[in-house]
Amino acid sequence: MRRLLERLTMASREDYEKFFREADVDNSGTLTFEELLTILRRNGYKQSENDLKRIFRITDTSGDGLISLDEYNGGDGTAASN
Repeated sequence: MRRLLERLTMASREDYEKFFREADVDNSGTLTFEELLTILRRNGYKQSENDLKRIFRITDTSGDGLISLDEYNGGDGTAASN
């Protein structure tokens, strides 16, 4: 996930978390694939939807179809390094 966000020129942990909060439009504390896709497209990310689904599945370590802030941050509170 970090490489993906680096392409969006996000650098600090605060920036990652701000990006997460902006993507979480329903304020559930988790991201759906649709929420992530929407903000990535809005920010000009042009990777294929299949590639984004693969990245989403890798990041969703619990397998519940949602990305929590902990998963988004790599499970340890720091920006993911995938």
